[in-house]
Amino acid sequence: MSAVLYHQEIILQYRNRTCRQTGMTSSKGSIFAVSLLLCVFAISLMSGAVSASTYKFTVLDTLGGPYGIASAINNFGQVAGYTPGPEYDHAVKWDGRFPIDLHPLNGAVSQATDINDSGQVVGWGHGAPSSGDTRALLSDGVHLPAFLKPLDGGASWANAINNAGSVVGNSSASDNATIHATLWQGDDAIDLGTLGGTSSFAYGINDAGQIVGESRLSGDEISHATLWDGTSLTDLGALAGPSHFSFASDINNRQQVIGGIEVDSSGIQHVILWNGASVTDLGQGFAADINNNGQVVGTRDFAAWLWDHGTGSNLNEFLDTTTVNAGWYLRDAAGINDNGWITGTAVNSIDGRTRAYILTPVPEPVAAVLMLLGLGIIAVMIRCQSSRMA
Repeated sequence: MSAVLYHQEIILQYRNRTCRQTGMTSSKGSIFAVSLLLCVFAISLMSGAVSASTYKFTVLDTLGGPYGIASAINNFGQVAGYTPGPEYDHAVKWDGRFPIDLHPLNGAVSQATDINDSGQVVGWGHGAPSSGDTRALLSDGVHLPAFLKPLDGGASWANAINNAGSVVGNSSASDNATIHATLWQGDDAIDLGTLGGTSSFAYGINDAGQIVGESRLSGDEISHATLWDGTSLTDLGALAGPSHFSFASDINNRQQVIGGIEVDSSGIQHVILWNGASVTDLGQGFAADINNNGQVVGTRDFAAWLWDHGTGSNLNEFLDTTTVNAGWYLRDAAGINDNGWITGTAVNSIDGRTRAYILTPVPEPVAAVLMLLGLGIIAVMIRCQSSRMA
């Protein structure tokens, strides 16, 4: 007997027994509570990539060009990235399979780098405005983007946006020769400074306004992962020693920071998780994003990779046989939301296409069985109660 049929039999037996009982209110309350717990537990299993035995693979369309590149995904499954327009790359937002063109009117090239839960998209455009400089872009996800003013220099790039609408990235400083990490709040561009060197870069921001990236140290010989908390800069250091390069790519609302370090003179990089005073080396690879459940996605050995609470997995191993036989290979993973949905870029070995994709976790059968069992018991109790009232 299959697991589903077995639990259906349990429900039928429970219905026959409980429908004959009329004076066990406290017992029924306990059973009802247990049923709800079963449903909650099943939902928790279904909600995370950790419980996925496979993923549903969805290819995102382009504006007609030969490729699509995904940069980020929000909690509603909307994706930011870029795909070729008539001539050059255009910043786009995918709300479903089809892209919305967010290219500025006067731009030559534009790309979208991040999206928040309100659907606001940030990125950058080159060749606009009339000066021809690269400028940071902000869009509501529906209309064409607006340009964010740089610091005193001429160029700027937006890399991330939080749910409050605060934007971080990089901007040319006053001498137009160095680049500083920049925070945009409304019309204000704020210079975040450096750890003593001439340049710094901001790559991620959480909803509390904490910012991560990297900064050159004094002498400009090396960069270290950096945390800006609104009042001060913190050097997150490098595990292999102060002379080795490190960077931080993202921070979640639990203040967990993900990034990378150079572990030796060969330039090999490892994924690093900073969790308060704890620093964990997750092994070789590049980390792009971390969600509020602590799940990390990125790239290792030219493949999309997931690190789930310390355990690393090649995401290609979770694809179903139909997707694999169709020629698809996940080249990288760029973003993961709190539901475990993952986006990135895939290539097709049969026809040569490069496309943005979404992976949605397919829960293991046990989660579905627990949900059916819990809902079945609740339905039986409601039906019996209605029968007695009638």
